[in-house]
Order: sequence, then structure tokens, then C-alpha cells
Amino acid sequence: MQCNYHPACFIAGSTEGHRPVLFLMFCHEQLKNFLVHVHQIQIANQMNIAGRRTEIVATENKYLFILGILQRCGSNYLYNILIRHRDAEPCAQPGEDFIMYTSDGIFESAAAIKHRWHRSWIGERRNFFYKRYLQAIGKGILNYYLCPDNIKNKLVITKTPFSNNIANFRSIFPDVRLIILIRNGKNLIESGVRTFGWNYENAFHNYAESANRILEFLNSEKNHKLTLLLKYEDVFTHFGPTIQKLCRFLDLDPDGFNMHQIENLPVIGSSEHMTKKKKNWDPVDDKTGFNPIKRSSEWNPELHEKFDRICGGWHKKLGY
Repeated sequence: MQCNYHPACFIAGSTEGHRPVLFLMFCHEQLKNFLVHVHQIQIANQMNIAGRRTEIVATENKYLFILGILQRCGSNYLYNILIRHRDAEPCAQPGEDFIMYTSDGIFESAAAIKHRWHRSWIGERRNFFYKRYLQAIGKGILNYYLCPDNIKNKLVITKTPFSNNIANFRSIFPDVRLIILIRNGKNLIESGVRTFGWNYENAFHNYAESANRILEFLNSEKNHKLTLLLKYEDVFTHFGPTIQKLCRFLDLDPDGFNMHQIENLPVIGSSEHMTKKKKNWDPVDDKTGFNPIKRSSEWNPELHEKFDRICGGWHKKLGY
């Protein structure tokens, strides 16, 4: 059987291994360069990447990532709405996925592998194969980590309430929809203080850094049809129109929602039901007094001034 991996055997059609005469010929510098080039072409043909096509073939499912500006952005609320559509499913991994949050490790590994690829193997095509390698990792994540068993042709949804490493998203998931969920910084931070005991000033800086990451990503995004910047307040105060907007973005039939059901979802994880000593993540049906858009109504002038000084510019750019 012909060897399809060693360049000398590929050219000569050897069926008996690497003959000595071919080995001597292969050592000749000019022939070696020629054979390596031919071997590259063979690999490209086998991988069906003619024309420098780098996209990984899509899976049967559609996917949606929800990334939030920070904890307390309302990602649980949005997630619990969307997974109730008849054509949507939660991902196989419960809770937050933290895929992008830790994706710097994926890039460090890929860069180390790329560094080991010798130019005599793949010449100037290292960046091409590097991009393809990252997309292959993304496809593996979608197929294995996110996709529920035996669920086909559904929108598979996952979430993480952080924007860390959002700049990596399109390198790993070039064709996947992304919702970036933001919330009024003052209300978000007050909710975090009540729920997790955040320090105000640290939270101000964390919010500003996350807003900056999000805005830089949006400025560099080439396919805006795949990315939606969504305000939590719009979901809460303009529910019907926002659901219609989400359905258009996700290519979902609005009739796939039971509107009565999603309009009356119980409250989960509200800071009104939390104390620093006791966290209550149980669903609460009683929404009396529930108003997440007025969390910071009792702030003193000093807190407002400090927030505006640290976050004000980013806050305005986000549309607040």
C-alpha cells in the first residue's frame, strides 16, 4: 500500500517503504524543498481547505452565548426566558460555562503549539493553521461541552455573567450568536453590594474595565448580525418589544413562547431576598415591591460622584 504521509513515498509511489536511493535524493536540498511543498498541497487537499478556507463546518444545532458585563447583570433572568422557547434548550453544562472567562489558556496552548511548527513543514501557512486550530477547539466545545444529548436543530443556550476575554470570542466561535447583556452600573453595583458584600470602589473599577472590554469588542466586531448588545432594563420595562427583538436576532418564531408563562416567571436571586449572611436562590413568586431599576435610589451624593468619576464615560458610551 502506498505511504501517503512521507513526501518521498508520495512522489515516487513507493510500496516498499523508504528505499535508500529515495532517501539520498530526499537529502538533496532542492528536492527536499520541492517535496515538502508537494506534501503541503496533499495535506490541504485531504483537509478540504482549498482556497484557504478556514471555517469549520457548522453543526446541526444553533448556539447562543450570553455574556454579561458583571454579576448581577440579569443573565439568569434572560437565560430563563429564552430556554422556555419551544425551539431552544439549555446547554448540557449546568450553571455558568466560563468558557470565555478562561479562554486565555486556549490561546496560550495554541500559541505554544504554533511556535513548535517548523517553517520547513508548513512554510508561511502557520497563521492559517493556527486560526483553523482555534476554530476546531470551538467546534469541539459546541459539540461536546454545550450540546445536550440527542437534541438536534435546537438553539442551545449558555451564559456567563462576565466579559473577561471577550476579545477572543470570534477567533474561537466565528459564526455563533452572542448577546452581551449590560445593566445600569449604579443599580448593578448596589445589587452586588447587597448580595455579595462588594466594595463600592472596587466594583466601580470592575464595571469600568468590563465596559471598556465590551466597547472595544463591539468596535472590532465585523459581523454585527451575530452580536446583540442588550440592556437588562429593556427586558424588564419593555418586555413585549424586547422579546420580538430577541426573536428576530435569534431567528426564532415569537409564537414559540408562552407569553403568560415568561411574563410571570418567579424572581430568582434578587438582592431583595439576600443578606450578606444568607443567600436565597430559590424561586420567589411574590414580586411585591420588586423593582431592580431603582436599586441605587438611596445612594448619597458622594457615591454618585465617585461612580461618575470612575465609570461615567463608559456608562454614557453604553447608552446610560
